[in-house]
Amino acid sequence: MPPRKATLPAPLHLEEPPLPDAVVRAYPNPFDILRAYVEAQFQRRLAIEHERTVALIAAEGHAVTDTASLTRIEALLVDVATHRKTIETFFKPLKDFAWRVHRLVCDREAEVLAPLGAWDVAARGNAHAYRREEERRRQLEERRLQEEARRAEQERLEAEAASLEARGEVELAADVLEAAITTPAPVVVVPSTLPTTRGVAYRANWQWRPIGGDTPENRARAEKLVPREFLQLSDRKLTAHAKAHGAAARVPGVEFYDAGTVSVRS
Repeated sequence: MPPRKATLPAPLHLEEPPLPDAVVRAYPNPFDILRAYVEAQFQRRLAIEHERTVALIAAEGHAVTDTASLTRIEALLVDVATHRKTIETFFKPLKDFAWRVHRLVCDREAEVLAPLGAWDVAARGNAHAYRREEERRRQLEERRLQEEARRAEQERLEAEAASLEARGEVELAADVLEAAITTPAPVVVVPSTLPTTRGVAYRANWQWRPIGGDTPENRARAEKLVPREFLQLSDRKLTAHAKAHGAAARVPGVEFYDAGTVSVRS
């Protein structure tokens, strides 16, 4: 007995969903009406009709081993293309409705968050700039105090060397004088006076930009100067080159191949 051919259900004509703003006005929480719409109109009927057809097609298998199986698979490909259109038509009203609701919600969320986002960016930048400037000043003060301590210690050792030389202890005076020249600066630590706020942390975030600022001119100049390992292959340009030249395409270090495309019309 020949295998049963999958039969396609007739397209279902659904009522046009209400406008999203009307749903929002009538239902402060629209989740229940959306859930009811999906379950009542789609879940039950799709399981009975469309999914059954999909299962029949999938059970046919997709191996191609000879001319007969090739003919059968190509005929099924046309069936699949037709059924795909039917399912997409079936889902389109709900998708369009859900997309419109989604856009309304996203737009409103963005509108509410916009001032908060702008404040957040400015506040983070100001806080980070202030801490960075205070840290720079702290480090400058540390270096200043270390230099003062180094000079004081050098002057002390020079005075001690002069005293030793005056007493006739020339060699010892030379050792002390050498120590005065080579002794490193004492370690001086200036503690930070900035507060620590629970929940706020700062960490390094190194980025890059062309010398002189991120402008098209500076980027073009940087592309001529940076080492080759920092340059990337352009997938968009190489794909366009492959499609334009086909088998005649030639680029050093790259091979072009025909990945093949099967076009099916219902």
